[in-house]
Amino acid sequence: MEPSDGPTRLVHLVSRAAVRLTSPRRAKSLADRVAAMLPPLRGLADAKIAMKVLGNSGTCLTRALAVASRLPGAEIVIGVDPTVKPIPAAHAWVEFRGIVIETAPPTGDGAARHVAEIARLSATKHRAARASALTFAVALHQVTELFRRFR
Repeated sequence: MEPSDGPTRLVHLVSRAAVRLTSPRRAKSLADRVAAMLPPLRGLADAKIAMKVLGNSGTCLTRALAVASRLPGAEIVIGVDPTVKPIPAAHAWVEFRGIVIETAPPTGDGAARHVAEIARLSATKHRAARASALTFAVALHQVTELFRRFR
């Protein structure tokens, strides 16, 4: 197990529940709150390891939420491929200092697509600030409420 396995999987679990119940922006805020209580990823190499740990569990968006929330300065990019018919295909990935951290495994359906960016989610203030007891209590309450609604 890599050092980032547990924390990455925890944020991913929260992200998976959050995207089922709320908007991507609010899911990002909640993931950032949880990630603020955990050790951050130290850079690009750690982020790639964390993405590998998640493999193809969840969706590209939930994997992007989990990794970007733990990597200070990372952004989530959401895009669509309008050439796919009848419904355009959507994809999400992480960008860190201009470098793409792909959320699809190398053989995944999103790895080779060229998509047009439609949204970008940056870090919320929770990631920038150190976690306090109040932040922890609020995040714990929000996670508990999400899981109650999820059941």
